[in-house]
Amino acid sequence: MSLEVKATITSATGRGLDVDFRKEDFTGFRTSANTIDFQWSAPLTSSYILNFSSSQEQTIRYAIEGTKVHIYQNGTYIDSKDLTSIYNIENGQEKTNPDISNLTSGPNITENAFGNLSTQTPYDAGWSNNGAGAVPWNTPNSGSGVRYINSLNNQLTYNGSTYTENTYFMMMRWESGVTNGSAYYYPVTLETNTTYNLNFLHTYWGNGTSGTFNVAVSQENTCQNIIAETNSTFATNDNKKLIYKAYPLPLLLQGPTIFYLKITEKVFGLQET
Repeated sequence: MSLEVKATITSATGRGLDVDFRKEDFTGFRTSANTIDFQWSAPLTSSYILNFSSSQEQTIRYAIEGTKVHIYQNGTYIDSKDLTSIYNIENGQEKTNPDISNLTSGPNITENAFGNLSTQTPYDAGWSNNGAGAVPWNTPNSGSGVRYINSLNNQLTYNGSTYTENTYFMMMRWESGVTNGSAYYYPVTLETNTTYNLNFLHTYWGNGTSGTFNVAVSQENTCQNIIAETNSTFATNDNKKLIYKAYPLPLLLQGPTIFYLKITEKVFGLQET
């Protein structure tokens, strides 16, 4: 997706011409140009100069790829920036606490990722693993293997208290034949120019120290060609059985096509949503 703006700025006070683009979840970008400076102004409090500007006609192109925007000025590549939160400007200040009561959410694209929570294993529900080893898929609340589980929730801690919800987690394992360093993945279909946010709870249930928990979106089931990713580190074994809320993973992709939700490292699982 790209946006091209042609403008002639003959005079300006302050930032000059603002160009901002955002989705309903406020993810986007903003630049500002006067007759001297072309600036990245997201957020306003951390604006800085990208390049020179002028009073002549200019063509600015913004090419959005995944969670980044690539910026071109008069045909010359200037910089690439991460998409960020963009809010309305009122009296020269960004209103960072907008009213979102009128926003609507789209469908949950992973609503079938937990199967029927009765007889289906994660493999039956569509999950796979890209390692060479055999994965011990099992049915919900079984005593072993990779399975959906809620029977151990009372042993977990969330925000300093025992986790009392009855929702299921998916227990992912990297032993008992599973290839070390492999990734579990689940196919999802993403539509053109649509923003997706992946939110989940996760925890570590193991006998040793965990490394980095990585969640990403890939174009291939080999989990190469990563589109977007987020990482969470369980620092020490003292963090075992503590539930964490992962940072949202915002996606703005060119589709529609099938992508793969990839999960790597030693984790207890994703929360059913």
